[in-house]
Amino acid sequence: MGTFGAAELAGSYRRRAFGMLVIATLLVVAVAFSLALGANQLTFAQVWHGLWHRDGSVESAIVWDLRVPRTAVAIATGAAFGVAGALIQALTRNPLAD
Repeated sequence: MGTFGAAELAGSYRRRAFGMLVIATLLVVAVAFSLALGANQLTFAQVWHGLWHRDGSVESAIVWDLRVPRTAVAIATGAAFGVAGALIQALTRNPLAD
């Protein structure tokens, strides 16, 4: 019976690890689109160049002055909402939180 529990635990770990990998991949894709899309649409190559070569170009200014702060605030806000939701469910002892 202990072996079955260990196998079940390993499967649960793999499932969670795969889920976290999928979520991290989706976050990277969302960040890439957030940096590329806006009033002045940039290609991913222009965004990449603007991120790594801060040379005073228009693309670099757009990426660093407008889109990176917007994306960072969006990620921080999403994380804050996630923590707040987890705290509310834990404090109210919601059975869905288990």
